[in-house]
Amino acid sequence: MAFNPKIVRAGTESRRQAEETPITFGTESGSTSPTPSGQLDHKNRIRFAGPAGEFALSVLEDPEQQERLMTWRSMFDMTNEGGAFTEFARNGDGNEEEMA
Repeated sequence: MAFNPKIVRAGTESRRQAEETPITFGTESGSTSPTPSGQLDHKNRIRFAGPAGEFALSVLEDPEQQERLMTWRSMFDMTNEGGAFTEFARNGDGNEEEMA
């Protein structure tokens, strides 16, 4: 089977151009469905930040969660590690010798 190199090059170029600019580019029928995938008027509880982001939101929004967090923090501050953490957070200089 013999191939004409000019026809092969022309076909390759035509395919390359078709891949770069689809026929449906810029037309309404070429777009994906504009229908929203979820209910936009309801608060979306699935967050990109994951469980940590959901916890942070619950602390900001829920007074009971804020109270539990403050109770935990006060108990943590009573430990050796908690005291060192609080001292470092207050100073913020990063000098580890002063923490020991």
